[in-house]
Amino acid sequence: MKARTFTVPFSKVVGDDATELEFGPDDHLVVRPLFSLSAVEVRAVQRRIEDFEAKPAKAQEIEDLAKRQDALDALNTEAGELILSLMDIAVRGWSLEGESGPIPRPTTVEALDDLPAAVRGGLYGWLVNYRGEDPHPTRLS
Repeated sequence: MKARTFTVPFSKVVGDDATELEFGPDDHLVVRPLFSLSAVEVRAVQRRIEDFEAKPAKAQEIEDLAKRQDALDALNTEAGELILSLMDIAVRGWSLEGESGPIPRPTTVEALDDLPAAVRGGLYGWLVNYRGEDPHPTRLS
């Protein structure tokens, strides 16, 4: 058995709602879905995701506006680090062309934040849910 990789256009990552972006034919990711990892590895990723996803609600409960904004800024950084970690696990290839030339795969939160918001925002949810292109996504043959 081997884990499959899939070449996926960025338009699929951001979804149909991102009408403000136009992707070229070479704008794509090569992805090994997270669910192809061992069960131990998936559980570790899942724990990290669950821990992170509980934090925004807690930040919203902070009454002091400045402290709430500081907490939300810290969450943005933590979200970026989580996205980068998921990309390290799942993304095997990256090809994205911007108006000024190639956009390299981000390796820092700052570079991730430089991506269009629809791309940055779409990566997280897409990576944690992507199972492949087969109508039976758990089948590896």
